[in-house]
Order: sequence, then structure tokens, then C-alpha cells
Amino acid sequence: MRCMRSTVLNLSLLAAFVAATIDSAQAANESRPAQAPPPEALLAEIAFDDDAEPNRIVIDLAPDESPSFKLMVDTGASRSVLTPSAARELGVSIRRLKSSPYRRKTRLGRDLQFYVDTSSSDTGSKTGFEYGLLGANFLHHYVVEFDFANRWVRFYDPEKYELPENTDSPGEAILGLELINNRPALEVDYGETSLSSLIDTGANSSFIVGGNAAERAGIDVRHLPKYRPLGTVRGKVPTRIDTAGAWSVGPFEFVDSPVIVATRGWHNQVTRDQSVIGYDALQQFTLRIDYPRKRVWMRRETDVNTVEGLD
Repeated sequence: MRCMRSTVLNLSLLAAFVAATIDSAQAANESRPAQAPPPEALLAEIAFDDDAEPNRIVIDLAPDESPSFKLMVDTGASRSVLTPSAARELGVSIRRLKSSPYRRKTRLGRDLQFYVDTSSSDTGSKTGFEYGLLGANFLHHYVVEFDFANRWVRFYDPEKYELPENTDSPGEAILGLELINNRPALEVDYGETSLSSLIDTGANSSFIVGGNAAERAGIDVRHLPKYRPLGTVRGKVPTRIDTAGAWSVGPFEFVDSPVIVATRGWHNQVTRDQSVIGYDALQQFTLRIDYPRKRVWMRRETDVNTVEGLD
């Protein structure tokens, strides 16, 4: 009898252990956040420059003890480019007929190769907008995290950290990317269609779409209210605005979020759909872009459906 009781007790303990193990596994499956990068994978953590204009990510790439080298991080730019005035302010000696890229050491240990746009002048920008862009030719070597809430950009070694293929933790998503000249693009659902849209930290807006793509989405572009011209590195483009826009990327929805429609497109600067997700939308998230694996992790931190400067 004692032996039977001992066997029953052992079986009960085993069943309880198995049940607890199953519950733990189910709980883990129900909420599996993307694993944080290990400390040894972090190559650099660089703060947003507080003196930069709003809705711009400007960081100082200069190594310690070197003169500052501040550039605007622009995931929508395929190359790193400076205007002549911006280059001179950063101590770059400009050569008018130089066709090969300039080089500058960075705190990541990789030289930045960049161009100075002297196509129209070697003294200033042809648009009047002076800038220095840190583009995808540099960014695509890393896993890059944009922590908008805390105002940090973090660069991770892709040999020591990679994004998993999926996560089912609430408020998070891992999505596949298309790389267009090393620029990351996501599928965005807008109206009646899905649009290839750049993740563009250099675009000072929420969601921008080309006129033809908006028409495919079922939007009557001609009857949208006119909006102010949109400034780009190739000049201004006319726009209208869908003030009651609704669009989504992965599981994340944007309702009553104004959509800027570039009626004549973006001078073919972006995707085939002339569409971008800009700073105003991106700042709601913490993003981790794994360029080598063509994946992005997104965790929504806030929900702000606005466009800066909307009037």
C-alpha cells in the first residue's frame, strides 16, 4: 500500500510539473518579445543633437578628441551627401572636379565615404537648403536602432546580433524589408491598395504618397485641399492633403492621420509608388533596422496622428 501511495504521489508531482512546463511554454509563446541585443554587439550609442531643427535626427560621427562631424541621419538617402556650404562648415576641403568620394573617420571605426554636391555650384545648395546627409551607403553595414523616445541612435554589429524572424509580443512587430539602393521599404496599406514605402527619417512628415498611387488607392486627388509645396533636395513639389487619411503598416494603424499627396510625384527619388513613411510617424516607435537580414523590428511607444506644421 505504501508503495502504491508513493507511486501515486510521484505521478501527481510529475503531472503537476508537466502542466507547469506546458503553461510556461504557452505563456512564452503568447508573449515572445524580440531579444535585446547583447552588450558586446553595441558599436556606438550616439545622442540626437539637441540643437538640430525639429523632426531631424542629427548625430556627431566624429571619433573622440576629433572636431565634430554632425550629419542628419537619412534612411531615405542612398548616398551620404553634403552641400558645399555644409561641407566647408565641417572642415571639408572641396575640390570642384573631384569625382571620387571624400572620406572621414568615424567613431564606429569605419570611414564614411561621402560626396559634395557641386553639380550646380561649389559655394552653396541649388535649393537654398544646406545639409549633410548620412545615407544608406554607411547605414546598411549595421543593425541600426532609432530610439526616438530617449533620443539615441545605436549601431550594432550584425555579426554579433540579428533580428529574429518574428515576435508575437503585444505592441511589437518584425516585418520584412525591401532594400532599394540599400534604402529600407515596407508595404503600407492605404485605401484600396498596398504601397511600397520608404522608411525615411529624412522626411519631415507622417505619410507621403505620389499622386498616381493615391488614385490607385481610390482617392479623388483632384478634390483634395491644396497643401504647401514639399521641399526636397531636387526642389519643391506641389501637394494636396488627405486630412482624414487612414493607413497601416503591419499591425499598426494610423486613423485620421493626414496623408500628404505629392500630386506629380517626388522627382522619382523614392519607391515605384513614390511613397514614404516619415519622421512624424516613425517617432511613435522604437525601430531596429537589420539591413543585412532585411528585417525591421517596431515597438509602438506613443500614438500621435499629426503632421508637423499642418495649417
